[in-house]
Amino acid sequence: MEDGVKYTIEYETHEEPESITKLSSEFRLRKLVGWAIRTLIAVILFISFWEYTWIKWLLAFYIPLNVFGLYSIFKFTNSVDKKIEEVIQKIDELEETFAAEEEE
Repeated sequence: MEDGVKYTIEYETHEEPESITKLSSEFRLRKLVGWAIRTLIAVILFISFWEYTWIKWLLAFYIPLNVFGLYSIFKFTNSVDKKIEEVIQKIDELEETFAAEEEE
């Protein structure tokens, strides 16, 4: 663009686009392990305090929230990956358009 410098994602972040586009499996694994630890602690607490009636009501609220947390680990990270890929494709198209205009 200016002074012949080609502006790309690599220039801005000093990383390859592939490392940006995908939320790594290590990220998902960390989130999943955190979810499992929280669930284990909650199960232990529910068992420990089961004699109280309010625990049963709390369990009715906890289960849907916990399932939603598990769903979000898998579904939302995939949708974010897709959105990032779409944006990078649009950026590549714009770079090609700008390069073609500069050649003219």
